[in-house]
Amino acid sequence: MKSIITIFIITCIFTTAFVLNKTECNTKINLRFNLAYKEDSIDKQKKGLLWALSFLGAELPKGTFERSLIKKDSTIFELDVTKVGFNKNAINALSTIIENLKESEEYKQKKGIDLGEFIIYTLGSSWHYYEITGVCKTINEFKQKHNFNNAVVFPVTNSSVAKGHRLIEITNTNEINKIAFLAHEGTGEINNNTFNSETTETVDIMKNGQQRFAIYNKEGNLIASSERKFGEAGKPIKCLWCHEIYIQPLYLKNEITKGYISPLEFDSIVNSKMDYITSYRNKLKTDLNYSKKQEHTLMELLYITYMEPSKLKLENEWGINPFNLETLFIFNKTHQHKEFKYLENLRYRNEIKTNSPYESILLPDSVRDENIHEPNLFKK
Repeated sequence: MKSIITIFIITCIFTTAFVLNKTECNTKINLRFNLAYKEDSIDKQKKGLLWALSFLGAELPKGTFERSLIKKDSTIFELDVTKVGFNKNAINALSTIIENLKESEEYKQKKGIDLGEFIIYTLGSSWHYYEITGVCKTINEFKQKHNFNNAVVFPVTNSSVAKGHRLIEITNTNEINKIAFLAHEGTGEINNNTFNSETTETVDIMKNGQQRFAIYNKEGNLIASSERKFGEAGKPIKCLWCHEIYIQPLYLKNEITKGYISPLEFDSIVNSKMDYITSYRNKLKTDLNYSKKQEHTLMELLYITYMEPSKLKLENEWGINPFNLETLFIFNKTHQHKEFKYLENLRYRNEIKTNSPYESILLPDSVRDENIHEPNLFKK
């Protein structure tokens, strides 16, 4: 009997050690910093990565970001996600994602994964973003966590996001971990009481001061994106693109609706909440400088230039000389980016990926909007 118990204990110890070693192995990943446009630099791409990690919930205590990156060669850096202030839940989620990325043909052949690709597979893939940031699984759980019993309600009858009306609820508190918003989109009109909520987008504040976004269907369950038929809200990363580091006041003029707060009151409440968030952020000792309000764009450029690469990007990423690239793409048209006009002679990744010298990980068809190929390593 003693020998059986001893064997059992040894087996448990061995199994635990194996799991721990496997997890530890998958908390480090090689990222490839492939320059994509004339003014691009590794320093800019590092800042983009810094913002991406912050948007994923990393607390980034002062000095940890640079210590988390080990230079492997001129363009490859190893990132250790345990060193930038992620909680245990986030590290476990990232370990699963990293393990999957390391199994790709690209990683094995190139000894790393493209930085823009990594950001798309974490921040730009809704189910992975949800798992890393630890969003509430249902809308009821979100409401209970933040206490919407005394919420302030505002009707957006003229929205820049929704195709129809939008109903916004705001928690009546200034506690940083309780500040939260619900934005309902759907059918019907608020002012004649025919409005029905079909999709709900939520915002709350993570411990590092960043906004956290989630989207729920009418049954109250998580979904990857708001549906296009209701508006342009898209995926959580699109919320980040629009809201950046702010909770935005109204863009368009809205009339007063009886029974609800006025547009003026709404803007005043939003500005007050933003003041509390800013005050909280200013007290944090972090590698992220919130005062440099445009640096988040460097993160967006990383996923944009991956999904719409230039010749320079592909030369660096694929390791193919310019002449051979031109031969490959002789029948492919190029375009200029709609937002960043200096990004020219671009091609769409989906149209050229069959020319890649290796197979990459399967990414969503769209980084920002609803699509049918949203990856989910956590589907049960």
